[in-house]
Order: sequence, then C-alpha cells, then structure tokens
Amino acid sequence: MEVRVATKRDLPVMAQIYLEDRQRYFSWVLNPQLTDLVAETKRERLIVALIDDQVVGFAALYELISFVHLLFVAPQSQQQGVGLVLIKALRRMAREPLTLKCVQRNSSALAFYQQIGFVITKDNQYATPPNFTLKLVHPDWN
Repeated sequence: MEVRVATKRDLPVMAQIYLEDRQRYFSWVLNPQLTDLVAETKRERLIVALIDDQVVGFAALYELISFVHLLFVAPQSQQQGVGLVLIKALRRMAREPLTLKCVQRNSSALAFYQQIGFVITKDNQYATPPNFTLKLVHPDWN
C-alpha cells in the first residue's frame, strides 16, 4: 500500500468515495454533491492511500491545528489497514497530536480510533449530529 499527497487526478475518485459515504451515512447533509470535497477541504492537505495504483482511501488534514477533518476508505477496501496507514502518515505531517471529531453513533469508526490510541476529550452531544472530539494520546501500532 502506498500513501502520497493527493493530486488533481485523484480528485474524481476521492469525490466519489466521499459522496457515496455521505449519501449512505450522513442523513443530516442535505443534497450532497460530487463538488463538496473540493469546497470543504480548502487550505487542507489531502493524502491518498493506493492499492495497485488505485485510490482506496483519503484523508484531509488541517495542518494549522493538526486536525483530521476527513478520513474515508472505499467500502471494498475497509478492514485492510487503509485507515491506519492514513493516520500514520498524517501523524508524521502534524506538528501536534492529531485531533478529530467522530459522530457518536458511528460505533465502528469510534472503535477504530480508540483501538489505535485516540481518546475522547470532549462530548459534543448538542452538535448536529452529536459527536466526540478525540485526540491521539497513546498511538498503539508498530
């Protein structure tokens, strides 16, 4: 698996992964569009994970505060270590410990983040949707 900085050529695949997940799981987002990814990641560093030269996941880092804004893995590539590889790459880019927000009802993502060393630092139960703020405190990987 390879991780590198995203290029303009990667954007269509990244946008499709983003759109499909948002349509499937983000009921609070009204009328998601393919163009949302570019609009929502201005001033963020985008990286992609590739298997056999195919984009299988991506992440967006707001470097100023080491905030993981987005982390998405194509459904057919989940449970293959893609998310961990992306987090490891983001950690190397970050100046401070990584932070992120995770929707409270996304139990699989929350379990993943906690398994690799993120801890909940804030319960944002009144946000739409309710979410947790997490911080990478105890990285648990080799």
